[in-house]
Amino acid sequence: MDNNHNMPGQENEKRDEQEYSLYTEKIVKKPGNRIKRAVKHVAKVIGSAVIFGVVSGLVLSVVYPTAKKFVGDEEPSTRQGAVIPTDSQTEENTDDLWSYQESDSNEPESTADEGGESTDGSVEGTDNNELEGTSAFDGETGEDGQICDDDGLSREELVSLVDDQINYAIAGYKPGVSEFDSLYSGLKSVIADVNKSIVTIEVSQDGTTWDYISDTGVMGFIAAEDDYSFYILTTKQFVEEKFLSVIFNDGTVAEGTYITGDTTTNLAIVAVDKTVFTEEIPQTIKVAVLGNSYIIQQGDPVIAVGSIYGQSGMVVYTTATSVAGSVMDTDCSYRIISTDIASGEDDSGIIVNTKGEIVGIVPYHNEAISGKIINSYGISELKRLIERLINGKVTPYVGISPQTVTTVMKDVYGMPDGIYVSLVEDGSPAFYSGIQSGDIITAVGEETVNSVRSFQNAVFSMEPGNDTTVFISRPGKDGYRNIEITLQIGVE
Repeated sequence: MDNNHNMPGQENEKRDEQEYSLYTEKIVKKPGNRIKRAVKHVAKVIGSAVIFGVVSGLVLSVVYPTAKKFVGDEEPSTRQGAVIPTDSQTEENTDDLWSYQESDSNEPESTADEGGESTDGSVEGTDNNELEGTSAFDGETGEDGQICDDDGLSREELVSLVDDQINYAIAGYKPGVSEFDSLYSGLKSVIADVNKSIVTIEVSQDGTTWDYISDTGVMGFIAAEDDYSFYILTTKQFVEEKFLSVIFNDGTVAEGTYITGDTTTNLAIVAVDKTVFTEEIPQTIKVAVLGNSYIIQQGDPVIAVGSIYGQSGMVVYTTATSVAGSVMDTDCSYRIISTDIASGEDDSGIIVNTKGEIVGIVPYHNEAISGKIINSYGISELKRLIERLINGKVTPYVGISPQTVTTVMKDVYGMPDGIYVSLVEDGSPAFYSGIQSGDIITAVGEETVNSVRSFQNAVFSMEPGNDTTVFISRPGKDGYRNIEITLQIGVE
């Protein structure tokens, strides 16, 4: 090599190129080709490494627990959080009738030291993926749980074997009685918390002779409070114009005062003065949490509490079998949460979710939602009504059966956005104001309405006796024409 960094022979090649440049051609590879080939080679190596790592991880997740069992190398658990202790936390529970028992057939065993519940309720680390006796690995696993003849397996075959073992492990897992008890212990704690807000109301016609409507009286729950009173939601027809005695969860007895009620839902509010508690209010008494019934979906687990199957003080675990139903009533529409509980003549109570939040009200003797199964009003549609009842306000009354104008109604019949009036009650404020069946209400006062919910909120924000302007689209020969009607809000 010379000082100009020329390789031996390069100088002669240059002279030859200069001397015969007019008569010869030299084919030169593109400079980028060599780089592209190098990049492709590196990409192949990286891709192979990634595939090998994924496959190795899958194999290790299946083989490692079995290998650890044979070797006996147990690592301490590093999981933290709320773990429900069970009798089989440190050793196999031989009294667990649902657990796998040791037998001559070498069926998989379930050990609690390698399996437990994570904080989200999932089970991990179970030892049910025993490799012996499985068709996928017959003749291919050694005593250490490793695959003996993996050199001849393709990637697809290896992944298929791993999938088979994962499916076998999942299918072989059977929770025992301890896990079953852990599940229901959580639900029982929810019920215990809900019971803190439930009260019993005894009624009397004259204040001296007290009547039991049921075995334990009329059920109610503490829906709200202020500095001076608890406000209890209960059944209107039982407590209206009665002397009331309220019994709290801790046994405290107090006089109840009827505030007001709603005829449509048969709900009412009873107030209790907090001075009945001479000291601090016991921790066994609390205001119920009103949840969001709009987010309840079909199949969600819920709990019915109250008078069920004709007996008071019942708790029934169930599911929301349907949330698609609704009932159209005067000036409103309520979403219905259905259950799979067979209904009885005297059903009443509440529906709570697994957080203990009230999401439904089961009204007493309400023909609008009664049926062969227990149905409940969604609590979200009732919140505005409950607020008015607590404040002693009567229910505003218009007197129509409203229906939200759907996309189909707009596309097929050309209806504008708003509330379709399917019925006007005789003698109602709507009747005397000139509202007709077939009208579409687009606004009430300054509030635009495009759903029954928005119409109901607009009406509930007004006071009976006041006048308001209702904007209506009325069908005619030339289509819909807009008119304004003055309506005086009435009392239901």
